[in-house]
Amino acid sequence: MPTTQNQLCQAITSKLTISFTKNGDPEDDPRIGEPHLVFVSTRGKAQVAVFQTAGYSSSGQLPQWRNFDVETISLLTILNIAFIPRTDFNRQHPMYAQVICG
Repeated sequence: MPTTQNQLCQAITSKLTISFTKNGDPEDDPRIGEPHLVFVSTRGKAQVAVFQTAGYSSSGQLPQWRNFDVETISLLTILNIAFIPRTDFNRQHPMYAQVICG
């Protein structure tokens, strides 16, 4: 069975939208987003940079860029919905110094 990180990298490579929940989210309202990069955060955790377009949001502010700890992601599904990588994604940001995939 592929790991969550491997599935995220597959979705990024294929430019496919994902559906997922993270710890504490309601399972009946998954987050929907466009994954752009998996990286190691300054805390040493694998994170994914996602442009979240729909689904659960504790702030209610969507669409919006979000970084999620990979270890907190569950119920991950790669959707058959392609996306075009966003031009406002700054891959050169120092936060993304240690890229895993993307």
